[in-house]
Formats: sequence, structure tokens, C-alpha cells
Amino acid sequence: MSGCKCKGKRENEIYCVMENNNITVKTAGMNNFTNIVLTTPMINVTEKNWVAKVDSMVDLQANNADGAVNGVSCTYTVERITSSMADPVILCEYAVNDNRAGGMFTLTPNNTVCDEPGVGCHMYRLTIANDMTDSDTGINSNCRSLNVSTFQKG
Repeated sequence: MSGCKCKGKRENEIYCVMENNNITVKTAGMNNFTNIVLTTPMINVTEKNWVAKVDSMVDLQANNADGAVNGVSCTYTVERITSSMADPVILCEYAVNDNRAGGMFTLTPNNTVCDEPGVGCHMYRLTIANDMTDSDTGINSNCRSLNVSTFQKG
């Protein structure tokens, strides 16, 4: 991984990825679903005993006209991607479900997790993926955020 930002020598840093534009995640009446994916820049941890506090959130504005059984059903995942690992490390994963009977509503799933990534280059990724969202439910998102604060442990 090239282009790593250096982390070490007692310098706390914040890496922020935020989007404030409206996107259509799913159109009501269609089976489309656009995954939301945010990824931080690469962070090069150069010393042992560093902690990364990972804060993430997304707003999901749903319009469920028919009160469908699977109104909103998606998966919220936060991962660490390390240059020396083939597979990302899942730091948090949970289901986001809401089965309200009709109307418009907003869900704001969020998570905070502390990670000890070790020496090397790392990125963090937030993904919102479809699970079983009802075809009659429409979803928009106006705000998505992934923030990583690094600090020395102890």
C-alpha cells in the first residue's frame, strides 16, 4: 500500500471521510440497492501500542408505502484493511432492520469501536449492504461519516 500517512512519535491524528450529498440507495418498486461504502486514507502506524477509535454513522431515509414485512433490512459493517492481510478484519457487524407500517422515517445506525491495528499500513471501511429490504421500500441517504482518531495506548 503506497501513500500511507505516517502515524507515530506521539502525534494524535484524525482521519475523516464524510459525504453530505443525497444519494438514492434504493428506489421504491425496484429491486436495486446501491451499497454505501466509505474508506479512510491509508494510515501508517510506525510504533507499537497505538489505538484507533473508529466512529461511523449513516442516515437512511426510508419510505415504506405498504408496511412491508422486510421494510428496511441491511447490514452495517466496519472493517480494518491491512496491507499484510488478504482479508479485512471485521470490527463490527450488525443488522439494521425496521418494519414500520407505511410512511417515511429515518434510521441513523452508528457505531464506535476501538482497534489496536499494530505496526503497518491500515485503512478502515464502513459498508451498508442490502440484506432483504422489501422491493416497495425506497431509501435515500443524505449523510455518511467514518472518522478514525489515533492515539497512544496507556
